[in-house]
Amino acid sequence: MQRQGVLSRHFLKSPTTLRPTHKTIFPVTNSNSTRLQRCETQLQDFLAVTLNGVPVDTLTATVVPGKWSAHEQLAHLARYHQIFLQRIDRILTEQAPEFPRYRAEDDPEWPAWTSLPTPQLLVRISSMRAKLMARLRSLSEQDFDRTGVHPKFGAMSLALWLEFFLVHEAHHLYVVLQLVEEGWVALSEIPTLSLAKGREPYRSEQSRGDETLVHTYSTLNLRLTDTVGFPRWCSG
Repeated sequence: MQRQGVLSRHFLKSPTTLRPTHKTIFPVTNSNSTRLQRCETQLQDFLAVTLNGVPVDTLTATVVPGKWSAHEQLAHLARYHQIFLQRIDRILTEQAPEFPRYRAEDDPEWPAWTSLPTPQLLVRISSMRAKLMARLRSLSEQDFDRTGVHPKFGAMSLALWLEFFLVHEAHHLYVVLQLVEEGWVALSEIPTLSLAKGREPYRSEQSRGDETLVHTYSTLNLRLTDTVGFPRWCSG
């Protein structure tokens, strides 16, 4: 049965297109070119398919007590675009700048993002992606080789930072998918898995809003509580 709801592709395709509208200023290697292509399509394609016809109430509902709704997951991704753009600027202008772990709960601008109406939030996240793409496409190969220091993983090239951004985003998008498709399931009653022997399972008070680096593409068979429960050893 086709879903009926107030959200449609109209909100998922903002007037600011995500497709390239200008020539790349600097040549990039095949790996960076492919990376940019993934960045350009990952979010847009996911939203267009997953949220089509989904009622706003489904996105704003708190499925698991004490954990983010789908709306809040998307607000986190929208805000993180701004954080990532700031980090890009610092990587390009400073010598190996060090970045603290971003936590939404410590961000004074976080409440403003979560309070946006869902249709407006979707337009904002789409326009932020267009801004990010324009910035990335203006960079040279040497720019992608510049480094910034991650609090867990140490010095990383800008190319690797972009990979981190995409994997972090994919993790949250997967959670959105589960919240949308399984919103009627009492997910809080599903046992949480510990991903490795001797490592502690998920604790909600430690992980909401963290930049969590996860091996998303090899864990798509896990339930929602497994995915949001990646332990602290793989956090940003």
